[in-house]
Amino acid sequence: MVLCLPLPLPGCMDEELQSKVKDVFKQLLDWSFGWAINFALLWKNAEALGNDMRRLSNTAKDVEQRVRSEMSQPGKERTSEVGGWLEEVEKLQSEVDVFRAAYERQTMLITGFSLGSSADRLLARVRDLTKRGGDFTQRDGRILDAPPAAADFAKEMEQLRASRDDLLRKVEVHERRNRQMKRTNQVELWLAKADAVIESDTGVDVFVDLLKRVRELKKERENITVDLVAQALPDAVEAVPTSSSVSSLVGRDGSLKEIRRHILDQTIKMAGICGTGGVGKTALIKVFNNEFDPASPSNGVPFDVVILVTVSRSMNMLQIQRDIGDRVGLSLTEVGPTDAARRDRLIVQQSKDLFRVLTKKKFLLLLDDLWEELDLEKVGIPCPADDDNYKQCKIVFTTRDEAVCSDMLTLCGDDEAKAKVIVPFLSRSRGWELFWRKCGSEKKVLANPQIRPLVERVVEQCGGLPLALVTVGKVMARKMLPEEWKVAVKDLEYDPIKVRGMEEKVLNILRFSYEALGKEKTKQCLLYCSLFPESHDIDRKQLIEYWIGDDLLDSPDDGVFSIEDIRNKGYQVIGELQAAHLLESGVTDEVNKVRLHDVVRDMVLWLTSKDAGAEATRFIALAGKGLTEVRNTRDWAEATKISLMRNKMERLPDDMPACPKLTTLLANSNEADTCFIIDERGQEILEIGGFMDGKLCLMRRHHESTPRREGDSRPAESSMGAVQGQSREQMRFSVPHSFFQFTGALRVLDLSHTSIDYIPSAIGLLGELQFLNLSNTKIRWLPTWLGNLRKLKQLDLSHTGLLEEIPEAAISSLQMLKVFNLYKSLYHWCWGLYRNCQMQAGLKCLEGLAHLDELGICLRTLLPLRKLACSRRLCESIRFLKINVRYLTSSHLSEALVNMTGLRELFLEDCGMIEQLEFIHGKPQRLETLQLWGLTSLLRVGSSSLPSLNNLRRLYILGCPFLIDLAWLGMLPNLQEMHLYDCELVEELMSPTMACADESFPELRELHLAHLPKLSRICRHLLSFPSLQFIQVNECPKLRELSLLPQGGTKIRQIWGEQEWWDALEWANNDDSQSAKLRFSDRFMPKKMQTLVAGQKAVACLKGAARPVLRIFPGLN
Repeated sequence: MVLCLPLPLPGCMDEELQSKVKDVFKQLLDWSFGWAINFALLWKNAEALGNDMRRLSNTAKDVEQRVRSEMSQPGKERTSEVGGWLEEVEKLQSEVDVFRAAYERQTMLITGFSLGSSADRLLARVRDLTKRGGDFTQRDGRILDAPPAAADFAKEMEQLRASRDDLLRKVEVHERRNRQMKRTNQVELWLAKADAVIESDTGVDVFVDLLKRVRELKKERENITVDLVAQALPDAVEAVPTSSSVSSLVGRDGSLKEIRRHILDQTIKMAGICGTGGVGKTALIKVFNNEFDPASPSNGVPFDVVILVTVSRSMNMLQIQRDIGDRVGLSLTEVGPTDAARRDRLIVQQSKDLFRVLTKKKFLLLLDDLWEELDLEKVGIPCPADDDNYKQCKIVFTTRDEAVCSDMLTLCGDDEAKAKVIVPFLSRSRGWELFWRKCGSEKKVLANPQIRPLVERVVEQCGGLPLALVTVGKVMARKMLPEEWKVAVKDLEYDPIKVRGMEEKVLNILRFSYEALGKEKTKQCLLYCSLFPESHDIDRKQLIEYWIGDDLLDSPDDGVFSIEDIRNKGYQVIGELQAAHLLESGVTDEVNKVRLHDVVRDMVLWLTSKDAGAEATRFIALAGKGLTEVRNTRDWAEATKISLMRNKMERLPDDMPACPKLTTLLANSNEADTCFIIDERGQEILEIGGFMDGKLCLMRRHHESTPRREGDSRPAESSMGAVQGQSREQMRFSVPHSFFQFTGALRVLDLSHTSIDYIPSAIGLLGELQFLNLSNTKIRWLPTWLGNLRKLKQLDLSHTGLLEEIPEAAISSLQMLKVFNLYKSLYHWCWGLYRNCQMQAGLKCLEGLAHLDELGICLRTLLPLRKLACSRRLCESIRFLKINVRYLTSSHLSEALVNMTGLRELFLEDCGMIEQLEFIHGKPQRLETLQLWGLTSLLRVGSSSLPSLNNLRRLYILGCPFLIDLAWLGMLPNLQEMHLYDCELVEELMSPTMACADESFPELRELHLAHLPKLSRICRHLLSFPSLQFIQVNECPKLRELSLLPQGGTKIRQIWGEQEWWDALEWANNDDSQSAKLRFSDRFMPKKMQTLVAGQKAVACLKGAARPVLRIFPGLN
């Protein structure tokens, strides 16, 4: 209640000012006396408030009922005044309810004073609303408005549409600027309502209601002022664009299944996907990312978030952090300060933010294209090894480098928590399928019989690399003429960059792997591999010898590094190249050979060609092209390396230009007019001598590693021409004298496996030469001028069956010589310098070679052997030793070998007085190959010799008629090849007391048995032979058991033998012998006849081979 007293004011005062003065005066009175009056009247005012409020509520109900009744008429709506009054009544009712509740609870004097003021104020408002609502209850009172005009409605609708468009434009701008920002729910809801109103029907019956909704939306829009967008939680999966899908990935079923298993396996925390560039790793990881997309058919997402990040070769830490942050709702920067210290601090800070978020999530992190180990801690990624402390996480990455893969997987620690998946090249059939998917028109093209073989050659040139198949397939689309396919074949074989897309889409992709090798010499080592024939296995040892000769392996000449240390570095480089998927394991021998993939070889040859701008490395690679001569040598002048190996050339070109940059010339394996029959393992077994009386005359070919049987009339290392009694002088390989004048920079020269029989004295002009290979040639003497090669480090004269003269001056001056190999050479060694009244090199001469690390020789008399045993210098250097001394005894041999600690290969031939083989004191310790030929008195190998045989890899026993006890064979843990021929008394290979299926022959890969008339079994116990791949049995009539466990021999690829022997073979202690035989039946190859009637046998010529070759296919008798 307000106390009102008269207040005299001057008449001249303005009315507005007078009103304000009165208000102030009244407020002062209330503060002074009003609280006391209101408290005194509290009970009375509270009762009046309740009564008046009930009357007001009843009036409001009457007004609402009247409004509903009259609004039934179309086009009518209640007035704004009525609507406002009803809202005020409803609001006031709530305030009165609150007052009454407080009034009933009040107990204190202070509370009473407060309620007194509230009761007076509410009572005044109730009476005011009652007075205003009186007019609405009268019949003539206007409570409804007339229908709005159509023009007014159209104007309001247009305003709403403009307001919607403006808001939508602003929101989209914000979202484009920051992918993490999304429109708020309030904005999203308003836009949805606006769209519904704008697109709704505007008939008369909904006209008024629609206008009301338009006005409401315009009012709501006014309340949307600041927060148009807000930080949004990213989707669990962000699908990425890719041309591949699960159904379109050709030949990747196995890889897909394996990767999917690892991702869903709860125990696997990290998985690496390795493979050559272009093999399809990125396609695989994108497919798996999209597999978890809720929109995909298999939309089960077992993770809170799936994160796909492309790392790339540059590895920008801030970019990686930004990409991961975007997927988990963090706004991180990718552009840091130029100052290194500040940039590092920013990386550390962002890593903490990432780590805090990721540790609370169950995430799958897909890292594509790793080129080096990623520091997870530095980025802020929880290490999977510490997963027990956080929610389960999983990391899957792709890389071209297996070394990087291994480094990353070591972060897991536990072997069971990590997995590696190697993505292989496509098989021939799958490559064909992918090629035709991209090329199309398969039926029309294949209908032409001229095109089919050309298409096969094109697909073969792509080597199963999906990137190459896709690129070439698109280029060859709609090519319908044989001539077009012939051009493609020629280009792919000789100049692949002429094929559209090959350079930029294939070769440049592989070039990244090449550049990632880092060291320039490692790159050069890879380039060297292109000098070998295409699709040809490369012997690891031979490759490393070339690298050493060309100074591609770091080897300071300080006397600390031996030739073996340098070779070990070579094996390390091969491992790096294989880890980078630039070299593959060999096809014929995965352990000792490697192979350069056809497309990788194209890339290497491109890098060493004019087209790639190669200046320092210009290669001429003509290996294995079947050339008889080279007609164009103009490009040779700029060449640094030339390969002519495995052709049919009779001589080097006479018109060869000056080659001042040439450092390597490989002309090995040029044997004109010599043909061979090769087996399915790619090995030469029969040499073709010619046709006689309509028949193709063949003779068994003896390899370096295969002993020549005693009594063989063919001279060692002789040619077939000699066997047939034909002169081949006109066919011998020759080197023009001018060659040595034009190649002064030459460091590597290989003339091995040629018919060359003469080395010009001009070879002394090659002052830079470090590697010279004349093995398996017909040279008879060495020129004295060879001594001028003062930088020569490796000289290979092994298997020179005609070499008789080596002048002392040709050897004594070679003070840098590290390797000197005359193993299986005809040269007769003495101790001194004089032999047959001539100054010939003797063993004493070799003692003067200060850097000699490796020596291979043949000894035919006892005195040089005794002298050799007394020379500690030579004993430590000797690696290959052949002894053919008739009166050599066991004690002589033991005494000679005791100091030969580095001996790798020992060949004993026709030593008829040795009864027991004894290696005393466990020496030599590093023996890898042992050949025992024609030891007619040998009875046993002493048990004291076993420590010396622990490292034995290859064993040849031939023509030892009294040798019976072979129990020691089962105690050779590293034996890989065993050849046993012409041992008449051998009944079984192992003693039953020593046989153990889990321990015997764990590494044995090849087993050759021939001319063993009493051999009845391998062993009385069954063996597993876990590594055995090849078995050859010939003329062993009593051998009826192979002693194989039912589950053993899982790696056997071929079994050779007579058909009669195979039919009679029994599978020892095997209840189901027929099923066991059936398991190996497709791997059995019957013995081949050594004379084939021309035209009557299915023999196919392999065109384009290194030498004329005939291949015998399985199943032909």
